[in-house]
Amino acid sequence: MKQLIYILGLGFLFLFCACEEELAEEERVVEVGETAIEKAKGVEMFYSDSAIVRFKIEAELMYDYLAKEEKKREFPNGVKVEFYDENFNVSSYLVAQYALHFKDKNQIVLQDSIVVWNSKGEKFYTDELVWNEKTETVTSDKEVIVITKEGTLKGNSFISNQDFSKWEMRKGKGFFYNELGIE
Repeated sequence: MKQLIYILGLGFLFLFCACEEELAEEERVVEVGETAIEKAKGVEMFYSDSAIVRFKIEAELMYDYLAKEEKKREFPNGVKVEFYDENFNVSSYLVAQYALHFKDKNQIVLQDSIVVWNSKGEKFYTDELVWNEKTETVTSDKEVIVITKEGTLKGNSFISNQDFSKWEMRKGKGFFYNELGIE
């Protein structure tokens, strides 16, 4: 009976030591710079400032890269973003087929078939936007098409606030309908 207890005790000790060693190896791998990646499906993230929700990001799939040198989130299947006013009403809406969020830079790069609607009824179409979360601005050097009640404007060198209520096209070309309907 003593031998059985002794053998079982050694077995548990061996099992405990083996698990301890395996865990320590995994910790070492993370410490030497291997990139850890978290995968999430059906993502819904709210961003707030001074206890006021500013926008919500929804994504079908997100990869969160936890590397020490560059922390980023990738949304390979695109994002939907709702921007809110102070009363939590939707002030604008954005859809992009791909997005990459650089956490340390406070920057989101949106790409591929981007469409934005704002509270004025304006629509924006482009293939790339760069959103600076710190300055709350959105810019693009790619072609941007803006459709307003007055007409259509095409151009590049676009800059806007993050809810697209105030925007500027520095290198614009296009046409607008006037009140008489003459181009």
